[in-house]
Amino acid sequence: MTATLYNRGRMVIPARARKEAGLSQGDVFSVQIQGDGRILLARLEKPGEPGLAKARLLRRKGTHPVLVGARKPTDEGILLKPVTTAMVKRGFGLLKRKHGDRPLAEEWAEHKREEREREEAKYGRHGPR
Repeated sequence: MTATLYNRGRMVIPARARKEAGLSQGDVFSVQIQGDGRILLARLEKPGEPGLAKARLLRRKGTHPVLVGARKPTDEGILLKPVTTAMVKRGFGLLKRKHGDRPLAEEWAEHKREEREREEAKYGRHGPR
C-alpha cells in the first residue's frame, strides 16, 4: 500500500489499512520519528472503551443527576483523557428529558423552594429579610 503526502502535511491512510487497524474518525495518535524516513503512528485511545460504556446517569427525586458506573479514580488521582469527537457523539441525548416530564424551569423552581424551606427550618428564619 502507498499513501501520498499532500499540501499542509496532510496524508490519507488507505481505507484497507484503516479498516485492518480499526481506526476511525476522532482517534488521537502519537507521532514518533524513527529515523531513516520512518514515522510511527500509535493510537493513544481505543474507541468504545468498556469502562465508559457502562456509565449511566442516575436521577433521584430531590437531588442532582449523578454519573455512576464510570471509572474509579486512580491512586495518583482522577484519570483525565482527551475528549474526542466520538466521545462527544456518545454523550448526545444523555440528559434528554423524557416525554411528559415537567419543564426544567418548573423543576428548578420547586427545587429552590424546597431548599429555601429546609434552610428556614434549619436556621429558624421566617420570611424574606
